[in-house]
Amino acid sequence: MQRSRNTEGAIYMSMAMAGFSASDALSKSVVAHMNAGEIMFLRGLFTSLLVYLIARQMGALRSWSIVLKPIILLRIICEMLSAVTYITALGMMPIANASAILQSLPLVVTFGAALFFREPVGWRRWSAILVGLIGVMIIIRPG
Repeated sequence: MQRSRNTEGAIYMSMAMAGFSASDALSKSVVAHMNAGEIMFLRGLFTSLLVYLIARQMGALRSWSIVLKPIILLRIICEMLSAVTYITALGMMPIANASAILQSLPLVVTFGAALFFREPVGWRRWSAILVGLIGVMIIIRPG
């Protein structure tokens, strides 16, 4: 039986989430011995090597000039900032809370896409966003 692209994508996303969870658990276990900068340096070093090898294999290393575009530089800066602040947060709070907040990202992205890019979001998705965000609040119990 042939899988649809959506099913294949869901499998890859599930694998990615398992990888993120394992990475978060390992980062949480070493945050008492290393600071966020050291953890990010090591993660970045090994991730860069892996991404380089994959990009080279795929023939995706044609032009480095695209990296110098302001929007790409802004995205890189935002990625770095989010990674450092997330690793720092892992050292300060239970991993379950950090993970719950991180897993709410698709809800917030959908909300932002509707708000800033006028993406169509039906009442079912709005309901799911609301229920999901209430769920996150129940998990993390702020205050």
